This record gives sequence, C-alpha cells and structure tokens, in this order.
Amino acid sequence: MENNKTEMLYATVHKLRKGEKSKMDGLVSINTNPTMNPFCNKMRSKDTICKSCYSKRYEYFPNMVKRLTDNTNILLSKDFDIKCVPNLNMYRFVRLHSFGELINSTHYRNLLSIVKAFPDTTFTLWTKRKDIVQKIEKPNNLILIYSSPKLNTVSALPEKFDKVFTVFDKDFEGVDINCQKQCISCLKCYTYNDTMFINEEKK
Repeated sequence: MENNKTEMLYATVHKLRKGEKSKMDGLVSINTNPTMNPFCNKMRSKDTICKSCYSKRYEYFPNMVKRLTDNTNILLSKDFDIKCVPNLNMYRFVRLHSFGELINSTHYRNLLSIVKAFPDTTFTLWTKRKDIVQKIEKPNNLILIYSSPKLNTVSALPEKFDKVFTVFDKDFEGVDINCQKQCISCLKCYTYNDTMFINEEKK
C-alpha cells in the first residue's frame, strides 16, 4: 500500500444542498467507500436494511467516490499517521460513517486514534460489526450505536454498545419513532442520555 502520510483524510461537512434539507445538516462525518467493503457488499445482497443503503445515491458522483476511496485507503493503512486528519477541534460532534461501515480491526483502531486525538469532541459510530468493536476498549468520547440489520426489528443492546438504532417502514404500527428530522437539534445519538433505543422512519 502506498504511503498515505501526505494525503489528508476528507471530512464531510453536511450543508443544505439545492434547497433540500438533510437530517445531517450542521454535522461533520468521516466516511469510507462501501463498494470497497466486503461486509457491505454481502449485506446488500441479503434481506437487511442495507438493501436500502443511504450511500448508494453518492456512488455515481466521481468526486465523492474518489474522496471515499482515498479515505478507505488511508484508514486501512497500518502506517496511519494522525497528521493526515484535519483539525476536528472546532466541531463538538463528529459522526463516523454517515455512509460506509467498518472493514476490519485496523480500520477501527485508526478511527480510535482519531477519537483519542480530539478528546473534547464527541464521536458517534454506527456499526453492525460487533465482532470488531467488542474486542477493543473504546474511549469515553466515543458513542457506539448498534445498527439493527433487519427492517422493523429492534436488536438487543450488544455488550460495549451504548445505543441501538432501528429503521421502520412508514406504515409500521406500535413503535415510537423518536428519531427527529434534524440531528443537530435532537442529538439523541450524539450525547450520553436516557435514550437507549432510537427508531427512525424509513425514507
């Protein structure tokens, strides 16, 4: 693998686009390319929420694909250098993967290096990869959210996770949809609080 020390990790700053509101507006995220992730490709072919992967809409934009591919290569490097990470001190909250997923333990350890380098920022990671995160102790400024694989099915809270996030069909009855439309004004996922199970209506 090429030396990535001179390449900078790309942080996505979510803003209004063409007048359309996104729930991520006002937040920052660090993402990877799902098409380079065997786990993502496998899950997309199964009866899981990954069939409706949020990131698919961005896979047709060459500039975005390049940035996500570069991020993937940087975060998979065993020679990862924290100097390649932009200054995140200005952000109170950072999401790890608004699209993408953990690839392996090297990827996760490099993300943890970022989390530890900015102790005043709270990071939130959505993942289905219990097999990776449960092997490593996490810093206090990292909130781990287990992403329920099945639509309309709430998963149990796994060990070492802080919350569970589940997506439901619009016509699904008997569930409290407590995920608001704007993350920055809700922050259930981005802070330690009394809400352990977060439910979102499928877009």
